[in-house]
Amino acid sequence: MAAPFVVAAEGSLGVREDVWTAALRVAAAHPLGVGPGAGGALIAAEVRREEAIQHAHNMWLHYAVEYGLLGLAAALAVTALAAIGAVLLARRGSGAAAALGAGLAGYTVIALFDHPANAVRMSVVLWLVLGLLAADFRPEFGRITLRGPRHIRPGRHTRLAE
Repeated sequence: MAAPFVVAAEGSLGVREDVWTAALRVAAAHPLGVGPGAGGALIAAEVRREEAIQHAHNMWLHYAVEYGLLGLAAALAVTALAAIGAVLLARRGSGAAAALGAGLAGYTVIALFDHPANAVRMSVVLWLVLGLLAADFRPEFGRITLRGPRHIRPGRHTRLAE
């Protein structure tokens, strides 16, 4: 059942394999989530180890446990939209977007094996990256950009009826 989260041979992931399996059971039993801050205790009760378990050691799985399938879908949607935005901006020549996209990719990989968003300093970095990407992203519709009137040259994009 934990196959999507197990990337190495059995036993080589230590407590994570047990925690992921338990988290999947909790998430399946509570598709609407157990609420913020309640996931660690329920996972710990399933694992029955002496170590204190605070979270699912996988940010995405932890969101599924605490916020349910809709919360997980929202987190994945934000991540996917940010990744798509970073790629589009990088294709337009934004070096900042390429760097921010690389940071987002690194954060996403770390989130597979830990829950970096539970640390305030890591959450601030994630939201800073997302905010900088959003500030640089201005969708284009046809030839008119949404950057403001200073970027629209009279006569080229705006023609009065003749």
